[in-house]
Amino acid sequence: MGARFGVSEGAIRKRARREGWTKRLYAAQATPWRGPASVWAGGASGVPAARPPEPARKPKADPDALTEDKVMEAWTSPLHIRPADLARRALANAAHAVKSGEGLNAVRLARAASEIARLDGLLDWADSDVAQEEERFEAHQGMMRMFLREKALSLAETLVAGGDLPPEYQDLKTELARLAAVRAAAGEGAA
Repeated sequence: MGARFGVSEGAIRKRARREGWTKRLYAAQATPWRGPASVWAGGASGVPAARPPEPARKPKADPDALTEDKVMEAWTSPLHIRPADLARRALANAAHAVKSGEGLNAVRLARAASEIARLDGLLDWADSDVAQEEERFEAHQGMMRMFLREKALSLAETLVAGGDLPPEYQDLKTELARLAAVRAAAGEGAA
């Protein structure tokens, strides 16, 4: 791999040790309960290695690293579609594909950019907030659940009190009886 990028293997190994991305240091960080890598490097016998463990170098904290809060914020934020930027990116990728000798990909990306630009002119993009729409949907679903529970409770109270089935449920009762008869007939026909 080093030859591909004009870097020697030794330089890669040196940088890996210096920056702490060797397998040994990764294993020590991934399994802290086992202690430093040099302690259990002696083998399956569990006998510590002869030299003392090296202090584990922690990589410098990346201020741009993704945190759970950043991921959740990005996930819940509304999706902003900017077709012009998307078309430009597709054209840039097509140009890169041409330079790389990937003619078929270049044609596909150029066609995609053209189609995006054409559709952008045809479609009227809504300026709606996806998070607000989801909130409204959840509120509507909550109201419907409450309505259904209220109707079920009032029906149960009516029936427990010895009242008759309300007229709007009479049709449902006959429809359920008809469906049961159809299922029974289908069950006899299959047997």
